[in-house]
Amino acid sequence: MYKTFTKFALITLLLTQLFSQVSTGGVPKSIQLGLSTAYPSVVLPQVDKIALLAEDKIEMAKDIPYRFGTPIEVQYNLNNSGSWDDVTGGRIWRLSIKSENAYSINLLYDRYLLPEGSKLYVYDEDMNTVLGAFTNENNKPHETFSTSPTKGDITILEYFEPYNVSFPGEIQVNSVVHAYRDIFFNENRGYGDSGSCNNNVNCTEFINWEAEVRSVAMILTSGGSRLCTGSLVNNVRQDLTPYFLTANHCLGGDSSWVFMFQYESAGCSNQDGPTYMTVQGSTLLNNASTSDYALLRLDETPPESYEIHYAGWSAENTAPVNPVGIHHPSGDIKKITFDYDTGISDGWSGNDGSHWRVADWEDGTTEPGSSGSPLFDANHRIVGQLHGGEAYCAYNVNDYYGKVSTSWNLGLKNYLDPDNTGLMLLDGMDAVDLPDPELTHNASGI
Repeated sequence: MYKTFTKFALITLLLTQLFSQVSTGGVPKSIQLGLSTAYPSVVLPQVDKIALLAEDKIEMAKDIPYRFGTPIEVQYNLNNSGSWDDVTGGRIWRLSIKSENAYSINLLYDRYLLPEGSKLYVYDEDMNTVLGAFTNENNKPHETFSTSPTKGDITILEYFEPYNVSFPGEIQVNSVVHAYRDIFFNENRGYGDSGSCNNNVNCTEFINWEAEVRSVAMILTSGGSRLCTGSLVNNVRQDLTPYFLTANHCLGGDSSWVFMFQYESAGCSNQDGPTYMTVQGSTLLNNASTSDYALLRLDETPPESYEIHYAGWSAENTAPVNPVGIHHPSGDIKKITFDYDTGISDGWSGNDGSHWRVADWEDGTTEPGSSGSPLFDANHRIVGQLHGGEAYCAYNVNDYYGKVSTSWNLGLKNYLDPDNTGLMLLDGMDAVDLPDPELTHNASGI
């Protein structure tokens, strides 16, 4: 009894400081009640890490999302897997999933529909990572879901359902992503796995970019197994609609995407960043291959505690002076990169003027995983998002960013300027800021 109470007290203390994804927090009920840890476990087929890494060497390019894991198709639901325990006020379902030698595991669900009062938690065997509680507030119109990575090669699902709910809950895991790269929880990594020329965003000399840094997020895309970058963007109504700009080539399974904000070192040295400031799911609104852009709306609004910034933008076709990139190279903590020249109008395949080319980065670089990241002008406005290029630390030339000015007339302006005000420049704003009342009132007259 004492051991159970001690474990409960310790986890309660930890979870008062840790929450994951958009969730209600709390402690899994099995821990509160001290239930037996005897419940079904499934073991997945072995993953060939060597073969996967060999494939990665062939496809390593910035116009392909960076792969860190491999998805394993499954079909685990409340009826065909796990076991139920009756408890006071309801019942608890639990299932353990093991994928041997995985550095982390994240899950995709092709059925997620919970009744009011029910709670889902996902956690690793040692409870280093506890996700949830997820509730009916996480229900989406498409009735799918995904959860962030948990540490190690065992992940546990726990679902509590009260008696007399309005309908029985539906949870079905259809994909288990086995991380064969140690991206998120490697204590010995040093968090400098990207090239050594990269700069951590929170070095004191970059303080003038702290707002724009808060707009940028890493994306778990392609069925939760690959990584891109993108940014939240402001719109002329300044109504905090969570519009998110990234690259067209990052698209795929958008409803299951997980967006990880503030994954960065707290200071200038390489150290781990928080992985819990995430939101789940998005809806594709507009995209085009010409400028390789995609605009999505997040299905969940980032909580105020994330201290999000909605980046400004320029739809003018004016070459950016001293452009700056903010991104997640190779799945690393957030980095910032500087060009001390002027961007060049160019194209991805032929000089059609659809892209800005950074001819030579002077400080920092980009890498696979940086795809979709924003390029800012000297006025801290986004002018493009990364399509790809040749640059890396030892050969720091020729990165290509699809122009906002090109994307504007391909449909982007329908969302960022929905009232057709004709405004071509807009500054960023924090999530806690109020819109400028004069601009909002007179928007139709601009």
